[in-house]
Amino acid sequence: MSPPPVDPHVDAGLRAARLARRLLPAVAALDGFVSTQLLVRVGASLRRPAVSVVIGEPPVDGVLDGAPDLAVELAPAVRPEDYLSAGAPAVWVVAAGGATILTRRGARRCGPTGLLTVPGRPGLKLPAALACRALAG
Repeated sequence: MSPPPVDPHVDAGLRAARLARRLLPAVAALDGFVSTQLLVRVGASLRRPAVSVVIGEPPVDGVLDGAPDLAVELAPAVRPEDYLSAGAPAVWVVAAGGATILTRRGARRCGPTGLLTVPGRPGLKLPAALACRALAG
């Protein structure tokens, strides 16, 4: 007997949580926090990245006015460039076979053997293989 199908929203939430857990040690060393629930104000809209990283204290109301230090989306991402427009230095769009790093200077594909980085934040990095494994389970 096969297991019941997994709700796609639950599956995406679990993959985001596994990815957040991989980021936690680096972010904690920078005195920041990782969240899968943080709302980010982008213009007049509220958006929720799959994973948000902020160096500093979390907002009391759970809504970040401004941009996170890193927004991570799971592929396929819907308008990840919005976070760059709001001021985020980088957005990672992670898929099973690698990731794309978006910055204000453009996009760079990062294969599973590469390193995901954030401009201006040298301590904020993650081997792409760990990010890909987080999506696989």
